[in-house]
Amino acid sequence: MGAMAQQTILVVEDDEAIAESVAYHLTRAGHRVLRAGDGAQGLRMFKAQRPDLVILDLMLPQLDGWRFTEEVRSEDQRVPVIVCSARNSEYDRVHGLELGADDYVVKPFSMKELTARVSAQLRPGRRSQSGRPGRRSRSRVSRSTRSRSRRQLRG
Repeated sequence: MGAMAQQTILVVEDDEAIAESVAYHLTRAGHRVLRAGDGAQGLRMFKAQRPDLVILDLMLPQLDGWRFTEEVRSEDQRVPVIVCSARNSEYDRVHGLELGADDYVVKPFSMKELTARVSAQLRPGRRSQSGRPGRRSRSRVSRSTRSRSRRQLRG
């Protein structure tokens, strides 16, 4: 098996200690990490660098994570966004996912779990290396096979 190309992750987080820790663990996992300390800087970096995945805090200066997600989704529906936030209400989690986040992790979180979630979002087949959705294999079933299956299910 050939080595996978190094993937770029943009971490948009205003808490320096959290950003440093996330960057450290993702770098150790083999990723290239870009960091932004506020939402406006993060959006500029997103547009310029086109990362493979974004890790995003919600409570950011200049441009909050909600608006950041809307802006990213208006430009790119495919790049995975993982929200990492202290906002832990069901409303916040659901709202984040409805705005276009692909995952939502509540602070404090385990770096091991975050790294696993990043790997799951970047898993081959989920997204192609070009950032386009991977083609999942669909089994082709003939009409006669479907008809037999329906008859078997009915009785």
